[in-house]
Amino acid sequence: MTESGEPGGTAGVLAGVRVVELAMWAMGPSAGAVLADWGAAVVKIEHPETGDPMRGLNTFLPNGRNYMFEQVSRGKQSLAIDLRSPDGLEAVQRLITACDVVLTTMRPASLEAMGLDEKSVRKLNPSVVFASGTGYGSVGPEAGRGGFDLSSFWSRSGISATQTPPGQAFANPMPSRAFGDVLTGISAAGAIAAALYSRQRTGEGVKVEFSLFGTAVWAMSGAILDAVRDPSAAEQPPPAEASRATASPVTTSYRTSDDRYVVLVLLPADPHWPSLCEAVGRPDMITDPRYATNAERVRHKEECIAELEAVFARRTAAEWSERLSAMTGVWDIVQRPADLLRDAQVAAEGFVESLDDGEMTLVRSPVTFDERRPPLRRAPQIGEHSDEVLASVGYTDEEILDLRISGALL
Repeated sequence: MTESGEPGGTAGVLAGVRVVELAMWAMGPSAGAVLADWGAAVVKIEHPETGDPMRGLNTFLPNGRNYMFEQVSRGKQSLAIDLRSPDGLEAVQRLITACDVVLTTMRPASLEAMGLDEKSVRKLNPSVVFASGTGYGSVGPEAGRGGFDLSSFWSRSGISATQTPPGQAFANPMPSRAFGDVLTGISAAGAIAAALYSRQRTGEGVKVEFSLFGTAVWAMSGAILDAVRDPSAAEQPPPAEASRATASPVTTSYRTSDDRYVVLVLLPADPHWPSLCEAVGRPDMITDPRYATNAERVRHKEECIAELEAVFARRTAAEWSERLSAMTGVWDIVQRPADLLRDAQVAAEGFVESLDDGEMTLVRSPVTFDERRPPLRRAPQIGEHSDEVLASVGYTDEEILDLRISGALL
């Protein structure tokens, strides 16, 4: 296991941190990818025949590259070894004795059966940070139950219900692959970094636990507290036009002539109202007594919204982008995912980057250190670093060959 997650490159803020990743699909691996972005050396443990099932997910580009696997496993080393083999398990245990973090999303019962649960791992490495991710959490009636993004994050938390119009034949699905997974993953990476800081101060290992469901409940905190305030409001999913019923005229969206939307978020409202009226060509609305103050606009919101709807329907989203650019309040255009590939701000921030001579495009984690963007590196081929990783913990060429002959190692 190499000391830096960026061989030959600039060391990141977690350079020298060594991570053993016992995780598959997207939630845990996305946390490992962020740690690798930040400079940690992350060794991904995979089965020598099947690898991470994420490799087989139907997200292939024409060039044969699996973009979702690349997104959540970039920058790592791959050790393809069979944990069911005593020799393979011993090899992983030796890795654990030399690592700083064990990152896993395997079910607790499976870990315990193999002797890789927290208690067993701490016998090998008392000061290790043990980070465990689950679908629903580690206590309660559903502790250890498996989960995926669509079930644990979107459905159980109420997010899907709030996004599903009445009468729709199916619950509104997630808007992006691995949406909840990657949000949970980056929060887990931050928690792991905090645990490493604690260990540096105290010398003691820390257990970090995270879940898809927990992240979703956190994301729904505003809606949950709305339900505390008015329990009856939470009994049914909101109607399709519920936002119009509760919206202020200046914190809502308006359709444009080309069927796009402008979103206004004028907070506080009164200081920005004159600027909006000038930008949309309706200076008369500044002093109109029905709209002159926020209180009056809310009192007459149906009329105010109707007038603004008529105004915004006259121009395209591009025209409104130009006209609103001088407005003092906050606004934006509702973009589609493909629009982000052409977004000048995305390009300036380097949020999306091509690598391998343009064969692969990946999205960065949204953090910089000292104004530097961590370099992106491709995901490993299955077993690509098996020899290198085992040699780093003392395996000889002969021992590695024996593991390969036995079928425990790819």
